[in-house]
Amino acid sequence: MKIWYKIASHFNINFRPERNMVKQQSKACFTAGMASIVGGRESQQDNYQLISTSDVGEQSIFKPNCPTPRQSGSMIVAALTDGVGGQAAGDIAALLAAESFTESIQTKLCEQETTDCKTLMLDAVSDANLAIDIAINSDKSYTGMATTLVGVILNDQGLNWLSVGDSHLYLIRNEKIMKLNADHSMGALIDQDYSMGKITHAEAMNAPYRNVILSCLSGKKIELIDLYDSDWELSATDKLVLASDGLDSISHEQILTIVLQENDPQQCAQALINAVEDRKREYQDNTTVIVLHCG
Repeated sequence: MKIWYKIASHFNINFRPERNMVKQQSKACFTAGMASIVGGRESQQDNYQLISTSDVGEQSIFKPNCPTPRQSGSMIVAALTDGVGGQAAGDIAALLAAESFTESIQTKLCEQETTDCKTLMLDAVSDANLAIDIAINSDKSYTGMATTLVGVILNDQGLNWLSVGDSHLYLIRNEKIMKLNADHSMGALIDQDYSMGKITHAEAMNAPYRNVILSCLSGKKIELIDLYDSDWELSATDKLVLASDGLDSISHEQILTIVLQENDPQQCAQALINAVEDRKREYQDNTTVIVLHCG
């Protein structure tokens, strides 16, 4: 269960420096697969939306329970959201954020307002946050609802992302796994204390506030945003995983093994979910994954 915790009073955006990566060839094609489970919770508070665009400009929109979740295109816009546990209507917040984020980008691209990824993503997260604010003001039962968000834009130029909260974006490359986005949770700060030798491993793992998140979309000012808008260059063998924190039930090593074993993104997404279910945790959190293959 996540708890919303306000830690800062300023708007903080993390910009990452350029990386020297292998250039993705033009006419890229990205293939996606998606899967999710409710787990041991009473309801599903995760959500996602994915828009794929073909070389001829045709667009397809994929939402939860899509009958054909595997999709490919020359450009993909994806958002994964996780309603904040313990807060009212987390499922509504997650739905509004996922739809608003992707629809904002889709609209601006279709109307040719801008192709600048920084502008697209910052406007999109602002629109998503505004949608939550409007919903709260129209229905007081929604007061307190909030959600995390991780969103990506993939095209011929590379990968750009924006995230708020503790949902994940992983890159699998050269048989290694790397978490790309920042973790806006107390757990990240606690793990940093452990890596510096300030606390023991047991103290880090058993810290009572590990799951407190430091930033989310709640209709109020967004405290922390992780933004990368410099076209992280991708190779044809790269694979990406977007996931809610329910995936934390399995290790990075397990995630890596599954992603390397499964060549089809839909089968890979389902295999990750199956691995989470195999843990048989009584209070397993909602878990949602989007797997993206480049090439």
